[in-house]
Amino acid sequence: MSKMRATAATAVLFLSLGCITNAQYGYTDDDFNELPFFRVALYGFQINERLPPGVPEGDGTGWFVGQINSTDFEGDPVEYRISAGIGFQYFTVDNNGTIRNRRPFDYDNPLIPNSFEFEIFVAPLGDTATDPTRLDYTRIRVFVLDTNDNAPIFVSDNVSISTAENAVVPAVL
Repeated sequence: MSKMRATAATAVLFLSLGCITNAQYGYTDDDFNELPFFRVALYGFQINERLPPGVPEGDGTGWFVGQINSTDFEGDPVEYRISAGIGFQYFTVDNNGTIRNRRPFDYDNPLIPNSFEFEIFVAPLGDTATDPTRLDYTRIRVFVLDTNDNAPIFVSDNVSISTAENAVVPAVL
């Protein structure tokens, strides 16, 4: 079996002309660098409300929300970026893929969303290209969980409840 070094286009031309049989061919571009990509199209995370950013979690850069990963076959360093919009307002992502909150959440506040959906893209470190063919995206969903953070409020300081002595437990009062 003969071997040749040619581009895929050259090999197809030779093969279609019948010039070479039983040939092995491949790309010869030694500078070709495969771009990083996500193996997961959608990540989902949950975070408790009332977790302020920058509190004692790790290095103080916000509470840990989740971790994303991408693959770069050459092992080159990558960087992650959050697309503009609501995700960018509430979250940060570092070059290790760690997502942290930028602002506190309050499940009971109607002005703050209880769930978020946004995109994070990965690119080779230092690549400032905005060409979408050089980037890969993944979707992130974050759900804010309601915690029992609001103490009950009684209308009066004196509350009196009566029930029958033979009431079945549990009973509605």
